[in-house]
Amino acid sequence: GKFNAARSDYDWVAHLLKKRMNQYPPTTSYHRQAKVLYPYVLQSLARALYSMGRYKQALEIYSWIRPDFPRFRQILFEKMWAAFRAGKVEKALGAIASQRSAYFSRYLEPESYLVQIYLYKVLCRDSDFKAVLAEVDRYKRDLQSKKITYDDWAQGDLDTRTLLQL
Repeated sequence: GKFNAARSDYDWVAHLLKKRMNQYPPTTSYHRQAKVLYPYVLQSLARALYSMGRYKQALEIYSWIRPDFPRFRQILFEKMWAAFRAGKVEKALGAIASQRSAYFSRYLEPESYLVQIYLYKVLCRDSDFKAVLAEVDRYKRDLQSKKITYDDWAQGDLDTRTLLQL
């Protein structure tokens, strides 16, 4: 619950890591270590900002995280929520569309469908609204018929894929 203190600490660490990456050549272990840790710190910073209700700032921080980050699908999911709460409809829908990348599972997190349905309904995009409802129905049928398995779902994210391999 100490989100402001966390935000301050994460901000300090992010600046320190950025300074280290700029100070040392990419071939040094200092640079490489900072580069690996940096997106994790940015994610934590964005989460703290989101928890404080500073959605636009959280959205900006999420946009700094590169697609080569191992948890990038989770970043897109969190970015979707930050954009939604900030009232940035286009960015929320863009984050949902990015979650559909061929690099991930074809199935979204259920909350992504809910946000998408809500936004299309508010925007009066009836054909898109109906298409998402049909997709949710297909997803539900696939789950009930066991066409989608736990393994299928787990393939969509590095963390769950790793757990599946264990």
